[in-house]
Amino acid sequence: MDKLIGFNKPLQEQIPILTSILSLDEHFMTVLRRLRDLDIPQDYYVMSGWPAQIVANYNADRPLNTNVKECDIVYWEADLSSEREQKVIKLIETALSGINLPLDITNEARAHLWLPDYCGIAIKPYPSIEAAITSMTETITCLGIRLDQNDDFIVFAPFGLNDIFGDTIRPVKDSPLISEKYYTERALGKQKRFPNLKILPY
Repeated sequence: MDKLIGFNKPLQEQIPILTSILSLDEHFMTVLRRLRDLDIPQDYYVMSGWPAQIVANYNADRPLNTNVKECDIVYWEADLSSEREQKVIKLIETALSGINLPLDITNEARAHLWLPDYCGIAIKPYPSIEAAITSMTETITCLGIRLDQNDDFIVFAPFGLNDIFGDTIRPVKDSPLISEKYYTERALGKQKRFPNLKILPY
């Protein structure tokens, strides 16, 4: 198969290129299929690093699972109790027990409750899962993926896909979570695992 190139193409052409690349990773697709079939809140995505890391590996002709750190699963549910969140986490962990990746599962509707203690940042409650994804600190991590019941991809990419296809780490200056120190630390950590990534200054 010819190399798939998405850089500097219109978004409507980039989305099928992205999903074609992601479909090559059976590990990733297994996670999407199992999540799709679970009785969990439907406002969810596999997000952040994993989809972007698959593309970074593809661009560099590495095995698609090289240096993938974790599987981030985010969802939004109005029930803010920690007990309910733990039930959802347990359900997903059981379904993905054979997946050889650490899982980070979060009800982003609760983020404003724990972020001040976790990292000293106070935020307003996220009104949706899409708002939470949009607030991530780099454009390449502002990406959510899931499958619908017809096995079609649902892609949420508020900053587009050009930075992902262009191997570019770019700060989201409007993010309530960002600082120069935090952005730089995260960017350098990503570049260490994926040397083809270029870091734009804060």
